[in-house]
Amino acid sequence: MRVSVIGLGYVGSVTSACLADSGHSVVGMDTSKEKVEMINKAQAPFVEPGLQEIIVEAIRAGSLLATTDLHEALREADVILICVGTPQGPEGHPDLSSVQRVARQVAEFYHDRFGEATIAIRSTIPPGTTRKLQHYFEEQTPHARFHLAFNPEFLREGNAVEDFRDPPFVIVGSTSEEAHKTVSLLYSDIRRQPILIEPEEAEMIKYVCNCYHACKIIFANEIGRLLGSLSINARKVMDVVCQDTKLNISSKYLKPGFSYGGSCLPKDVAALISMASNHSANLPMIQAIPKSNALHTNTAVSQITQMNPQKIALLGLSFKQSTDDLRNSPAIEVARALIDNGFNISVFDPNIDLKRLIGQNLDYVRNRLPEIDSIIETSPSAVLNDADLAVMTYYEPSFIEHLRMLRRPIEILDLSNTISEDYLGSHNVVRLF
Repeated sequence: MRVSVIGLGYVGSVTSACLADSGHSVVGMDTSKEKVEMINKAQAPFVEPGLQEIIVEAIRAGSLLATTDLHEALREADVILICVGTPQGPEGHPDLSSVQRVARQVAEFYHDRFGEATIAIRSTIPPGTTRKLQHYFEEQTPHARFHLAFNPEFLREGNAVEDFRDPPFVIVGSTSEEAHKTVSLLYSDIRRQPILIEPEEAEMIKYVCNCYHACKIIFANEIGRLLGSLSINARKVMDVVCQDTKLNISSKYLKPGFSYGGSCLPKDVAALISMASNHSANLPMIQAIPKSNALHTNTAVSQITQMNPQKIALLGLSFKQSTDDLRNSPAIEVARALIDNGFNISVFDPNIDLKRLIGQNLDYVRNRLPEIDSIIETSPSAVLNDADLAVMTYYEPSFIEHLRMLRRPIEILDLSNTISEDYLGSHNVVRLF
């Protein structure tokens, strides 16, 4: 395909060279004469392993050209990739002025022209930007037809060429099937099935990935500071932690849902924070974990309060599925708050039999919910009978089946974030997010 790449900074230069190396005809455009001259002389504008060799071959083959003339870059383009910078603004917001300037210049070029092109934005932009730009082009270019997409890059400095050829994923966010198809074809030689999603989802994935990477670095460094204060080899500890690909380095616990609870996580996080305090180790991210967890539970209570139901069926009281462990269960905290606020609730949990509870488990629920005997039921039909709101705290197939069998519509607050709306027909499913 004939590809125009607007912006020959780090992302644009690597993208231009690698697409040319893949067989596309690429024209890169930048306002910097120095960058343009370097590329046309087969010189990489910065140090990046493997880039120089690719540019040399692409220039020799005639598949890569650089220019300062935007019209030259756009004249025969099938695909336009916007790769300009979106630096951090004074208050943390991304500065979109370069993206907006390029969009305006492209619209001016096509204003009186008939044609069709796909525009893919590689610059990191906040959610909603691609959709707004689609509307902008529809208004400003009455004779031309544009298909917009967001196509995030995941290029690490020092590994960019390798990352382009073997990315973690290829994402195309668009409302246009044509954009999904065309942008996917750009990467036809990459062994990754393109992920075709909505533009807002694609836009957020880049931010989420980078924030997650930052969290990993901070977590490892905070653990390092703590273990250093205890004269424990932090590298050895984290090396072993990373060998667990079942839970630690995996997708486990990375699906948005309800708060954590149980006998282990709350206790051990608190113990680690106490160790840090005793050894003057400041661990702000780890210290914020219990506060964030409590905030999430309180958010659920606020959501229920705003819905103002007459009768609440609480489905699930233990801290997770397939256990009768009630210790530190967030569902108990929700029940406690709702009762204290005067709501009428009843509870069902298939794993809870008060006659079988013993020890700390029994003591915990008796202490936090003295009303437990009067609110717990032995069947889901009993709690759902006259309820106008069902709150599902964890995923349990029997909960969903009983909700499906209800002959009257009911509101459902899915704290587990696992229910498919289509599966429950006429019921109104609400989530925290």
